[in-house]
Amino acid sequence: MHLPRGCHLPVGEKQTFRFGPFELDTECGQLRKNGIGLKLQGQPVQILEILLEKPGQLVTRDELRQRLWASDTFVDFDHSLNTAVKKLREALGDDAEKPIYIETLPKRGYRFIGEVASGDSLAKHSGAELPPGEDVVSRITATLVGTVLRTASESRRRVRRSIWLAMLAALVLIAAATATWWLTKPPPLPRIVGSHSLTKTGHLKWVWARPIADDKSIYFKEGEASSGVISRVSVLGGETTNIRPLERAGLSVWWFDISRDGSQLLFQVDEGNEAGAWIKTLPDGVPRLVLKNAVLPLWTADGRGIFFVDSSDRDLYRANVDGTNVQKVVSFPDYRTPYLSPDGLHIRFGVWPGPTMWEVATDGSHPHVLLDGRKNVRGGSLES
Repeated sequence: MHLPRGCHLPVGEKQTFRFGPFELDTECGQLRKNGIGLKLQGQPVQILEILLEKPGQLVTRDELRQRLWASDTFVDFDHSLNTAVKKLREALGDDAEKPIYIETLPKRGYRFIGEVASGDSLAKHSGAELPPGEDVVSRITATLVGTVLRTASESRRRVRRSIWLAMLAALVLIAAATATWWLTKPPPLPRIVGSHSLTKTGHLKWVWARPIADDKSIYFKEGEASSGVISRVSVLGGETTNIRPLERAGLSVWWFDISRDGSQLLFQVDEGNEAGAWIKTLPDGVPRLVLKNAVLPLWTADGRGIFFVDSSDRDLYRANVDGTNVQKVVSFPDYRTPYLSPDGLHIRFGVWPGPTMWEVATDGSHPHVLLDGRKNVRGGSLES
C-alpha cells in the first residue's frame, strides 16, 4: 500500500469524512476524489475539516480565524479566508451561487450542507463490532475496497458511455452515407415492362420527326413523309384524327413540336425551296408565320421562345415567339433531329457524318460530344 507523502499509519485516533465522490483523510490532511488524491493543501483542507466536524451548522468567520491564524499573526484575514474558500470550492467543483457542499452565510460564515459519512459511522453500519487489534487494518482494508469498487464502477460507466457514443457515431455515419447515396445516385435507366398498340391505321409511321406528346395526346406523322398532315391519338390509344396545320394544298410539314402546356403547335412548312417556322393555337387557331428560312424549330422550356436552325448557314438560333430578338446559339458542321432535354437546359442533336450525338447548353456554352457511334474517330469541337 502506498501512502501519500507526509502520511503514515495512525497511532492514535483517525477520522475520515466521506461525501459524494470525495474523502477527507484528517490524519494525512489529504482530500481524495474517487480514491485519487487532489492537489489541495494547507488552509483550504483545514477549513473543510472544520466544516465537516459540524455538518449543517454555522461556522463563523471569527471561529475560522481563531483556529487558522494565531492571535499574534498579522494578515489580511478577510482576503486570505476568501481565497482559501475559493480554492476549496474549485477543488470540490462547487458553486457559491448554487452550492452543493459549502453554503455562504453573508458576513457570518459558512456551513457544510452535503451529506457526510465519517469513518466511525461507516463502521457502525458494517454490522459487526471490530476487535481493537484489527481496527486499523480493517479501516485501511475498507478504504481500499471502497476505492477499488468506486474505481471499478466509474470504469464501467466510462465503458458503457464509450460504447453508446460509438454506436451513436456509427448510426450517424450510416445515416449520412445513406442520405448521400440517395441524393447522388443516378436515376434508374428506363426499361420496357410492357407494350400495346396505340393505332390500327396500317400506315407506316415517320420516325425522322419523332412522336411528341402532351398529357392527353400523342402527335406523329405517318404515310407520305412530305404530306401536310399531322396525326393525333389519345395516350390510351384508339381512333386517330388528323390535323392539317395549313389548309393550302401542296405544303409539306416536315417537323413539329408541341408546347409544354399542349396549347400550341410549332411546325416547319416547306414550300418550294423555302422553309419557315409557323405557330398555331390548338385546336382551331389561325396559323401564323414566325420566321423564314427556319427549319427544325423547337419550343424553349418556358414557352416564350423557339430554337431553330437557319437553313442558309446551318447554325442554331434562338428567337422570341413573335420572331424578334434573333440570337445565334452555336455553330456546328451539320445537323439531324435536335431535341430539348427534359430539364430544358440542353439541346441534343445528331451531326453528320456520324452517327454522333452532340450536346450544348441552351445559352450556347460547353458544346461537346455526348455519344460517338463511329469507330476510330477523334473527338471534335463546336464553334460557339
